[in-house]
Amino acid sequence: MPGKRDVFQKKYIGKDYVAYGSDLVLDKEKAWKQISRRARRSIEEAKNIPNLRIEKREGNEEDMKLFRSVWYDSEDKDLDMNNFGKNTHHTYFAYLDGRFVAGIIAAEVKHHLFLQFLGSNDEAKKLNIPSFLIWHIVHEFHGSKHKFLDIGCSFRSTLQEFFKNWATYEYPIIYHSPDLTPKIDATPFGSESMNVLPDDSVNVDVELEKKFGPREFTYFPRGKYAIYSILKHLDLKKDEEVFITTTTGSPYLSIGVSTTIEDVCLWSRKIGKKTKAIFLIHEFGFVHPKLKEMRELADRLKIPLIEDCAYAWQSGEAGKYGDFVIYSFPKFFPVQYGGLLVGKHFADRDIWDRFSCLDVGKTEVIKRQLSSYIKDIQDIVRKRRENYAYVEKLCRNEDFEPFFDIKDNETPGMFVLKVENHDKIIEICSRLKLFGIECGGYYHNDAVFLPIHQNLGKAHLDYIFGALRSRYRLENGIYPPEYFDKIYESKRDRNDRAEEGWGKQ
Repeated sequence: MPGKRDVFQKKYIGKDYVAYGSDLVLDKEKAWKQISRRARRSIEEAKNIPNLRIEKREGNEEDMKLFRSVWYDSEDKDLDMNNFGKNTHHTYFAYLDGRFVAGIIAAEVKHHLFLQFLGSNDEAKKLNIPSFLIWHIVHEFHGSKHKFLDIGCSFRSTLQEFFKNWATYEYPIIYHSPDLTPKIDATPFGSESMNVLPDDSVNVDVELEKKFGPREFTYFPRGKYAIYSILKHLDLKKDEEVFITTTTGSPYLSIGVSTTIEDVCLWSRKIGKKTKAIFLIHEFGFVHPKLKEMRELADRLKIPLIEDCAYAWQSGEAGKYGDFVIYSFPKFFPVQYGGLLVGKHFADRDIWDRFSCLDVGKTEVIKRQLSSYIKDIQDIVRKRRENYAYVEKLCRNEDFEPFFDIKDNETPGMFVLKVENHDKIIEICSRLKLFGIECGGYYHNDAVFLPIHQNLGKAHLDYIFGALRSRYRLENGIYPPEYFDKIYESKRDRNDRAEEGWGKQ
């Protein structure tokens, strides 16, 4: 099947690789120190031009008609008035001896300003007036809620060089999904993992005994079957309840957890007379802040505490207080299968007869896959924390806010990013999936979660952040995915005709 961008277009549209854009901090002192000498020289030269005046404009139809006279394409549809909002766009014109010679239009997105248009005639270019307009924006918005002027990224070498002169910070960005998209999963298993040979020198059972000491454990095909089996073992009745408590206490709950529990009994987000167990979830590897208190509560009520450490294989004190602990191997290791129940051992026959979740030989497959990675735990922890720190820095520089503040001894399972609202969750997740990035909505929390596992390097993380970052440029001259869909659908069947006329007598 042809790609949606295989249809030839006379106007080439690329922008489907990670490039680096330039942010200019809207702080006069900081910006002056960090911009290039060339940019500073241009500003100084333009500052001394006699009879040069900068004027704020409404950006109305008459203004846009005037701006078209200095724009490289006077018929550019991106300059149509319906693309502008009075309260979100800021327009400044430069006049030399009373004549209009250059203009700049900046658009608001969150706490950023985007340099949407910068146009000038030849005379203004020679006098460095476009540079002076950029610096005028810095002066106008110094001390405002806006932190950066996003100068942007150009795919024309001369313009990109001009942009880089203004960079007080560079960020990765990719505008359009490539035809050959990567597959960046939320968990570290990938097709290349299947080619990793088992390490016959490693006894996985022994390595797990080192971690869990004298506590018993049982392998399961997946973590959810470990949950199901321990609840069945506890003999919970259909009308009895499991109290579920999470790191944040928010309404968000994985459907894998809720549907598993519902097959055995009821669940609730509060303690009641029917509560027969506490199910504590360390969300995305971030340790529950009331772990010790939940242990004390369980002791007081004389009910078991079950810790869900699916994302928290090696994260602080997670897993040290539960009567039973649930782990999911694929969420931490690059393996295809496997859950673990700590605190109880079930024989294979028991698993088959009582819980009906046993594949002959799968436990050995799980152990063979784990043997290649079980001794790399500290390297995995280090890499995940490095990846988290890198993405966190990108986000904070760009005015995106992480949902969790990671603690020194925590190992993150995901990077959770705050967004504006529920609709933005849907919008961002849909966009990132077009780029081959697995992500999810942290519903009821206005956040999305993104991959940062140990098999991702800087190039992957730049790609993920670049796809996210470009979402906030979509209203600024970037083609949305639907643009390519329409072209493809209109021409997809045009070649479906067999050869005729030769080979037949």
